[in-house]
Amino acid sequence: MKKFHIGLIIRVLVLTATIFLLAYIYFNNHLAATEIIISALIIIQVYLLTRYVNVTNYELTKFFNSVKHSDFSRIIMPKELGSSFKELNKALSNVINQFRATRSETEEHFQYLQTIVKQVGTGLISFNDKGEISLLNESAKRILNISEIKNMHTLANVNPEFVNILNKIGTGEHELFKLSSNGKEMNLSIYASEFKLRGDMYKLVSLQDIRNELERERLGRELEIARQLQLRLLPEKNPSVEGYTIQGFCLPAKEVGGDYYDFIELAENKLGIVIGDVAGKGLPAAIYMTLTKGIFLSFAKTNISPKEALIKVNQLLYQSLRRGSFVTMCFAILDNQRNELTIARAGHEPLLYTSDDNSEIKEIRPKGLGLGLEEGKIFESDIEEETIKLNEKDLIIFYTDGVSDSRDSSLNNYGIKRIKDFITKNKDLPVTQLVTETIHDVRNFSGSTPQYDDMTLIAVKRQ
Repeated sequence: MKKFHIGLIIRVLVLTATIFLLAYIYFNNHLAATEIIISALIIIQVYLLTRYVNVTNYELTKFFNSVKHSDFSRIIMPKELGSSFKELNKALSNVINQFRATRSETEEHFQYLQTIVKQVGTGLISFNDKGEISLLNESAKRILNISEIKNMHTLANVNPEFVNILNKIGTGEHELFKLSSNGKEMNLSIYASEFKLRGDMYKLVSLQDIRNELERERLGRELEIARQLQLRLLPEKNPSVEGYTIQGFCLPAKEVGGDYYDFIELAENKLGIVIGDVAGKGLPAAIYMTLTKGIFLSFAKTNISPKEALIKVNQLLYQSLRRGSFVTMCFAILDNQRNELTIARAGHEPLLYTSDDNSEIKEIRPKGLGLGLEEGKIFESDIEEETIKLNEKDLIIFYTDGVSDSRDSSLNNYGIKRIKDFITKNKDLPVTQLVTETIHDVRNFSGSTPQYDDMTLIAVKRQ
């Protein structure tokens, strides 16, 4: 400010000298014209001094007005004020640039926020106490099946009951409203909050169609019913058969698949072993398997062969199942007096058989169609029955496709080969441990991949 001070002192001294000169001329009776000229000079010097002093105030006033009106044009101080005012000009310019950068950043954030608000899946409506709509995002337009509107009165013409709810709902309150729009019914969850902006009260309302959530909740209840039905199909304990160890295990998936296994005590101390799987998932699969069990048990206890039992079950299931639905099943009768296992198979996974003196695992796969696919003639002519002799330490494995079709994160199947390899390496384990370890190996193979189908495994081993 040094140069400014010097200029100010010089102007004050010149003005003072001029005033003294005017006084000297006046008291010494000099010419009136000279007095007028000197008086004029004094007035001009006072004006210049005032302008010189006030020019900074003018520029500062302009600066603050520019900030007030968001007009960030550059501020230039007069060059004649000296270098100190150049520093002031530089400082003011820096402030202006900072304001400009802040405004630009704020505008970018505002644009970003607007984009999010427009695209967010929840419908948003904001309006003031006059009914003027300041925000109506794309989701709200889609939910309400409307285009751009500016006032709540226009929306009231479309759905007055809905607008009435929006007007009445208070901050933090929830409302449910069933809205019919464009031929579809929606269950809207409405939530409101109020705020004050520029002296006006505004209400922000969120709209969310919870129909899908209700559907998911209904589906969850349905699946829970299906699980309970499925669990009631399974035997409470493993059978006790002289000379044999038998272990069954079922690991239900989150989405029920309709797996079923059972042990049936038959005449002459024989044991029926059945394993089945309904094609499909969910409550329908569980209901079909419940139906299948009832039909199956009505024939299995009549002391007929596995083949004859499956033929009769197929005849009734064909009449009961809708077309395209079917059940795979394997029914075997264990005769522990003769040490024989008689097997019939209706489209089910092959049985795995290994003997103590041979490391090779054989697939036992007598022919047979799935239950419910054909009325009976083709099924009856196609199905076969096979009997195998069981020696000491011979092992039979029954399983459903939930085991062989389990997948890892790369969508590779566990497959029959892995089942065979694992059984070959671990067939000397106790049967209970063999079954649980096999299921555990399948789950390790799948890793974090969710189990999408039930896994059922039965092991029968002669002691």
